[in-house]
Amino acid sequence: MTNESNHPVVGIKAIAICIILLSFCGLSILQSAQFLDSMQQLNTAKAVQSIPQFQVSSGTAEDTKINGEEQIFVDEQETKNYRAPDFGIIGYPKTGTTFLLYALRRHPEVVMPSEEFCQPKKWFEEMRNISSRPQSTSETHTRYGFKCAPMLKSTKQVEDLVQIANRTRLVMGVRHPVEWFESFYNYRVLEWYLYGFNDIPIPSPFELTGKDTHWRDVSVKYARFDIYMKQLAKVSLTDKEMREMLDHDSMFPKRMSLNPYKIFIYTMEQVNDRNDTRRLAFQQDLQKFLQLRSPLDDFASLPIINPGNSTFNERINICDQKYSTIRSQLIQQGKQASKWIVSKFVESPDVVVSNAEFFKSALREWGKDSCKKKEANGERESAVSSNL
Repeated sequence: MTNESNHPVVGIKAIAICIILLSFCGLSILQSAQFLDSMQQLNTAKAVQSIPQFQVSSGTAEDTKINGEEQIFVDEQETKNYRAPDFGIIGYPKTGTTFLLYALRRHPEVVMPSEEFCQPKKWFEEMRNISSRPQSTSETHTRYGFKCAPMLKSTKQVEDLVQIANRTRLVMGVRHPVEWFESFYNYRVLEWYLYGFNDIPIPSPFELTGKDTHWRDVSVKYARFDIYMKQLAKVSLTDKEMREMLDHDSMFPKRMSLNPYKIFIYTMEQVNDRNDTRRLAFQQDLQKFLQLRSPLDDFASLPIINPGNSTFNERINICDQKYSTIRSQLIQQGKQASKWIVSKFVESPDVVVSNAEFFKSALREWGKDSCKKKEANGERESAVSSNL
């Protein structure tokens, strides 16, 4: 018997009817098509399995806990094949991702590409290159990772990763939007002068506030971190949230990218924490999440990476009064983003947070002007405490 639902004409009619119905909910034809594409991904996604010869082989498991969540350490057996990545640092830019790359590459159990790697389909080719000059000094326990700071900008790369790996653990950093925008903009200025990324003139920050304008990814709209997290499908979205995600900007395509990954989310205050006890506890939780047996080097003892400091005329101090309208937009977005992250995203069983109370308190500051706070403390310099 022919399954009528598989008939192409019926399928086309059904899609047309769905688009018409969705248009009554306020979605454009393009948004409706994106919405249906996202829903189709959610409805048809199966349990994803790695290519068998690249799976991490199972062995003795040792249990630990982070905030009450069980973590598993795997004693992998040596194989002749290259493994899928064990972890990935996936963003956002200017949230300490390069610093973490540096810190992790120093670890005796870790092997990672030395530069940003954003092509999951070429992972095994990259592993062949890395294996010819091994970094890990561990004879029995090696963890393979990569850094791709813009991975959340377009989650097509997440979908490519799903094709080769089902156990990869993701690490995601966030930052106060005001400080993030200043740091990112100033870093691009530095690159423009020093690294030859000068194909176009440096734009004014005021040119980067719209829905379709960015300068090498620097954009006020990109600071709405929750919009891009929603694509990871870790929590259910309301119709309003889905429409908001699709309509937020036209710079980067939006899609729901179902994946089986655990995510460790942190904020810059945790990386830069001057409270030694709290910072070392954060590092220990990150170590456990990455399934490393030996501790990470104390972050306070490591140098700042990619500082972004310069004396070029185009460098901005976001606390200057002339940027108050940009700060207001970033703060308003910060309120919206922090509310969703705190109330929904971190409640997902797939999301791990170190010291949830401290993390949430840091995010609630996103609704406040960090420049005013620094001024109240007698500090008049840039809003950025550390340009990681």
